Amino acid sequence: MEFNIEKFIKFENDNDLFDRRIKDLKYWSLIRVIIYFIIESKYIKNRTDYKSNSHGRSILFFLKRMFIGLFLAFKTPLFIKRKDLLVFQCAQRNLIDGKNSCRYTYSIVDNFGSYLNLVSDSSYFNGCINDDKYSMDFLNLISFVYYKLFYKFNCKDIAFIDETNVLVKLINKCFDIELSILEISKVLISSYCLHKFYKKYFIFLLKKVKPKCIIYQEYYNIVKMTLNEVAKLESIETIELQHGVIGRGHIAYNFGKKYNNDVLPEKLFFWGRHWKETSSFPIDDRNKIIVGFPYHDAQVRRFLQNNFNYGIKKILIISDGDFSNEVLDIVEKLLYKLNYDGLSYYLVYKLHPKEFNLSMDRFSNLLKYKNVEVINDLKTDLYFLLANYDYIVGKYSTVLYEATSYNGKLLILYDKDYLNYSKPIVENGYATYFRDVEGLYNQIAYLQNDSHNNTDFDSNIFFKENSYENIYKYIKNIISE
Repeated sequence: MEFNIEKFIKFENDNDLFDRRIKDLKYWSLIRVIIYFIIESKYIKNRTDYKSNSHGRSILFFLKRMFIGLFLAFKTPLFIKRKDLLVFQCAQRNLIDGKNSCRYTYSIVDNFGSYLNLVSDSSYFNGCINDDKYSMDFLNLISFVYYKLFYKFNCKDIAFIDETNVLVKLINKCFDIELSILEISKVLISSYCLHKFYKKYFIFLLKKVKPKCIIYQEYYNIVKMTLNEVAKLESIETIELQHGVIGRGHIAYNFGKKYNNDVLPEKLFFWGRHWKETSSFPIDDRNKIIVGFPYHDAQVRRFLQNNFNYGIKKILIISDGDFSNEVLDIVEKLLYKLNYDGLSYYLVYKLHPKEFNLSMDRFSNLLKYKNVEVINDLKTDLYFLLANYDYIVGKYSTVLYEATSYNGKLLILYDKDYLNYSKPIVENGYATYFRDVEGLYNQIAYLQNDSHNNTDFDSNIFFKENSYENIYKYIKNIISE
């Protein structure tokens, strides 16, 4: 049986899931994305399991996170006074102007004197907190303890048991799978209790800070959806900045006729017109605004004309994390063929941040070649690589869209289940599909780098120009009212 977004949306609409309640809470909006990915995991079998690839280093990694998190817990926004702008930064950090910063928000707040930066899970990816940033790690710790206690005393509550049974029965019947009652029960109970927890906190925080505007990425986690709900009660504008690949392939940005507006952002800022045109997001069209991506624009200006010709084939592999086993297998076979035929090349295998804690033993079949490098940190600038490599290879990553602004030949592993993500790049002339190692080898070994010249294409398809000015104008208008 086939599973896709259209079938899931029909399922939730036919069964009136947006109207279902647990006690006083309409819960479906809070869990729909989680449930979607749980169902999808039953159909997609080739995702990488990182548990089997764990290493001793990961223990040190998480111990470090724990101690940094405890230290940063003392730097909280509890004593901050009123600010016009409340900014939630992402956990993943990039080294920008000598500081570990959020790539989505770093340039936006520079010209606003009255703002408050909050960082959730600030110790993740070896992040740090600067003087103008405040950690929410203490909330993560408290909410975790709160959930454990809540679950212990409520897991046998008849309201949760009955609703879990109803939901599991509906899902199993529609999608012909066998979901665990325990797994769905934990999703329901955690969403219910964390919604209560964060609602109390955000009521306190927003009444204290009184921002005119809130900016963040990824509305569809329990924290941001609860924030949206409270912000609407306080008549505070909320803006989501696009954070990655969205559109027809992302359930969080596609709805049918039914939805719960309370948990959605007031405005959604898109990188380019493609993302707006391919999303079915149920907010007023005038609030779906195409602005661009300032960090992307800055890196293009910085590196695009800085291409170095080393006289060899430079190959950049972008690991997406979710399907790294599949890509890794192809790259191992590619290296064997390149070396067997005596071709001159240099290959960089760029890991996804979720792979940084993996043992290098996993990549031993790559590292046995002297002209191969595996990058497992954020020290090497990804955009320098995009600008200076002849062939950029991947399957499923936001980076593949960012690569369209550079001059490398973009090669994408074909997968019919992920055409919603990759097809727009190919259809717009920016990339070519390959289906196996033979196809990839032929593209690299026998064809010249006949990649597009980025001046030949409409650059506003994926990334609108003048992004910083566009975003600044909209936010300035809001906080000036």
